[in-house]
Amino acid sequence: MAAFLIIAVAMISVACATASACPTCKDGMTSDPDTAMMVRGYFWSILFMMSMPFAIFGGVTAYFYWHVRQARLSELRAGAISVHSAVKA
Repeated sequence: MAAFLIIAVAMISVACATASACPTCKDGMTSDPDTAMMVRGYFWSILFMMSMPFAIFGGVTAYFYWHVRQARLSELRAGAISVHSAVKA
């Protein structure tokens, strides 16, 4: 168990050193005009990936809302429910 703890601490310390270097690399790349477009591409790809869960959830929610609304309208047209219960729902 102690050996596992020592290995875990060593791996975490190595990962922390790597993670702290990332902002420095980004700042160095933005000042270089040759790589500035690549940094802009990273920005837009991160923004796109962060918006996807909200877009997917919103799309699925809108689909189910539309599907339920169409079902209620078809029931109303068929006379299965009264006009007053359709308005309240």
